[in-house]
Amino acid sequence: MQQLTCIKGAIHVHSRYSDGSDGMRAIVAAAKEAGLQYVVVTDHNTLKAKKRGWGGLHDGVLVIVG
Repeated sequence: MQQLTCIKGAIHVHSRYSDGSDGMRAIVAAAKEAGLQYVVVTDHNTLKAKKRGWGGLHDGVLVIVG
């Protein structure tokens, strides 16, 4: 039987680009502090995080912008 690997992350995060209270730098820092390996940023009606280069690996945290 194949062993599953646990990957920790958050799948519904909003930044200041829509109705969140923190910027992307703070979101990545909080994710790292919590031991998360990824965050999925789901800002409403905007892809500003992606356009500003936040998609990808930042300080060991994978940022997925959708």
